[in-house]
Amino acid sequence: MPKKRWVQLSPELERLAMCAVIKGVVPETDVHVEELSKIGKVVLHAIENIKESGSTEEINPKALYVAAAEIIGADSSAVKTYLSSCLSAGATLDVRDLLRVTREKCVVVDVLNEAGQQLARVNSMLAKLRLSPTSLGVIP
Repeated sequence: MPKKRWVQLSPELERLAMCAVIKGVVPETDVHVEELSKIGKVVLHAIENIKESGSTEEINPKALYVAAAEIIGADSSAVKTYLSSCLSAGATLDVRDLLRVTREKCVVVDVLNEAGQQLARVNSMLAKLRLSPTSLGVIP
């Protein structure tokens, strides 16, 4: 089975998703670390250290800042900027649908790419068959 390919979330969708997690609208398990920016990964790790897995409790932004900057050791100004941009994004349950659609789009692109590769292999085999000595009437 091929390795799962993760889609990198756009900065806007990442901020929406992380805001929803911080505000307790969706659990942190709805966001995958492989989809996040470097600072997003750090903040998600801090979230996982603060709250119980899968819970939808709201996280105090100051506690999250301390966990990311002081405990994990991320750059404090980067954490502050990131959290500020996340919290200003707003949080609704719609983020679940946006994440789902983004992931489904990734799957569709993978399927189309695989189909294109298989079609290219078939075309290559057909071209070889058309040029084979037996197809030209030459007996080996």
